[in-house]
Amino acid sequence: HPGDVLYVPAGWWHKVRVLEPGVSLNISLMATNYATLTCRALQHVLLQRSPAWRQTILTRHYEPQDGGGCCGNSASNGGKHPRSALEQLQHLIETDLPRALQELIQKQGGASAILPPALQGTTTAEPQQQ
Repeated sequence: HPGDVLYVPAGWWHKVRVLEPGVSLNISLMATNYATLTCRALQHVLLQRSPAWRQTILTRHYEPQDGGGCCGNSASNGGKHPRSALEQLQHLIETDLPRALQELIQKQGGASAILPPALQGTTTAEPQQQ
């Protein structure tokens, strides 16, 4: 009916089909959540830590001959230099991710560094049941 409003909660897939000529207005109000806020902050830390986190995902990754980089040396890969994408990601998660989290918490201030100042004194809504 003319003038109706339809609210679609964030994350709900939907499809709109127009049955007759008309004008519609779509407005997306995108509030962030704790997971997104934390992931973005962690992404900044990871990208600044080492070139290994900035590598394009390829089928094979090659470690430096000298063992440089954030995540150990070629000896950890049996003296071989190529790694599959899965092995590279697993290696980064196991070796560098815990250090990056500690850096985010201890050196950068943790939650107070992530949450915008305007939101630091606000209360949270009750978690929604899913």
